[in-house]
Amino acid sequence: GVPPSTGADADSAAIAALREAASADHLCFKIGRFDPDKRWLMAVTAMAYLKQSGSRVRLLIRGGREPHGVQVMLLARSHGLHVADVKAPDEAAGLARVLRSHPHADVINVTSYIKDDLLELVYVACDAVLANSGHEPFGLVGLEVMAAGGLAMVGSTGEDYADPFRNALVLETEDPVPSHRPQGFARRAALPSAEGLSDVISPCHGLWQLARGVTAEMNSADPATQGDG
Repeated sequence: GVPPSTGADADSAAIAALREAASADHLCFKIGRFDPDKRWLMAVTAMAYLKQSGSRVRLLIRGGREPHGVQVMLLARSHGLHVADVKAPDEAAGLARVLRSHPHADVINVTSYIKDDLLELVYVACDAVLANSGHEPFGLVGLEVMAAGGLAMVGSTGEDYADPFRNALVLETEDPVPSHRPQGFARRAALPSAEGLSDVISPCHGLWQLARGVTAEMNSADPATQGDG
């Protein structure tokens, strides 16, 4: 379950410092096992699409040691995303230093355990947490993000707790990158295996532009009504 303390007394100064250090139009986070069902390829492709559309993107990720992680990194690099592998810092100030020390990294791959206190700050500091699994109708990450006061983007897998545009953004499409993609996007280097591209999915581009506005509206709502079904 979600600890009762989740989201309590979030350090607004630390959150602001993380956002400033990221210096991005879209700062997103994804955490979970490197499993195809988690739709890592979808997340990476969406960020690459945004970058090639002219946005400054930063995707902070924490995966595992599963083999699929290699494919995720290959896809990121093939789409022109710069990847930096880093150890998890102990506190928010350390993460801010990491972001500033890798100004050209589009993907910050955290290779060690992120402490719960820091994780909660990341949930809130990011524009969106990509809990876009394709096979989990009750994902714990989405609940943690909502409890912390962040914005979860969840898959169309029937999460009863997800109320679109109120406490989450729900992806309802499995379409490839939109037809109005930047010129040359589809001609990037392909994955070394045929498994990947058929599973590469992009969420609706407009949802990303709504992320900050939805987060602000959620945070200004009456806490007693947030998260109700």
